[in-house]
Amino acid sequence: MAADLDPSGLFERPTSPWRAARGPPAACWNAPPDLDAVFAASDPMAAGAMRTLTATGRRIPTDVAVVGFDDQPTLAPALTPPLTTVHQDPREQVRYMVRTLTALLAGQTVQPGTRILPVSMMHESPLRTVSARRGPPAA
Repeated sequence: MAADLDPSGLFERPTSPWRAARGPPAACWNAPPDLDAVFAASDPMAAGAMRTLTATGRRIPTDVAVVGFDDQPTLAPALTPPLTTVHQDPREQVRYMVRTLTALLAGQTVQPGTRILPVSMMHESPLRTVSARRGPPAA
């Protein structure tokens, strides 16, 4: 596993962005007491996690670091504290999709696969340093 990260210390609860936008993710209510970071699949999901964590007495980013994904420009800075999020360049996504579609329309064979596009972090609020655990969480 990358960086020798022990997965036994990780906590994952899948949910949909639509559910997260409507209300706080229930997983945060039952999160382990030593939870120190949340990486959400979207900014609305991160906003829901922030709302729930704050309601349970956790301080962001002092107690729990929260990072969103997709850099919604009106949401991230509007939160308190402002959300740190991962930015994807939509122009690069569109360029890649247009190249692929153009090749398909020209009758070229396009091999299925994964394309990793560059991303950047938008630091709206200070992030607390979170170190990777190298074993099970302390009891």
